[in-house]
Formats: sequence, C-alpha cells, structure tokens
Amino acid sequence: NGRVEWGGLAGEDDNCQACGKVNSGTDEDLLLWCDGPNCSVVVHQSCAGVPVIPEEDWLCARCAAPDPSAVRCAVCPVAEGVFKQTADGKWLHIADVMWIPE
Repeated sequence: NGRVEWGGLAGEDDNCQACGKVNSGTDEDLLLWCDGPNCSVVVHQSCAGVPVIPEEDWLCARCAAPDPSAVRCAVCPVAEGVFKQTADGKWLHIADVMWIPE
C-alpha cells in the first residue's frame, strides 16, 4: 500500500516521471508510487503537489479522476504519465508544462 521511498533509497529505474531525477536530495521530498490499478506512476511529493504522505493508498491525479480512461493530454499524444488537471478542466502531463510558452 502506497510504496514510499526516501531520497537516497530509490532503485536505479525509479526516477520521478515528472522531473526525471531519482531524488531531490532531501528526505522531505519522497518518491510516491500510485496504487491505482495497472498504474506505473512514480513521482516526487513536490512534483505531484502532495505536501503530506497519505496514510492510505495514494492515487495519482489520473487514477483519482472520476473516469481515468477519459484522461488525455491536451498537448501531446502520450497516454501514460504524470497528469494534472488545469483550471478549465483539460489535462496535461506535468513534464509538458515546461514546454508551453508563457
């Protein structure tokens, strides 16, 4: 349930899918694994906007959506990854936001 790894203990293949780093250098910014069915999201607390590790299972934004199968990125064709919903109801990969001009 809600696998959590402290900064330096993450496995070699367990990079954050938002920033690409294994750890942030602090034990306050842990990697989280989504507990959703068939989900492989691994993300830092800070990248996912999770200030406190939940005691129960943690679901990424996509798995927590009312209809996860309807979540599609508004700017790219990639179906998997770390998503966030925009204020106007669209979905974007956290990593894609870095490529959108201001």
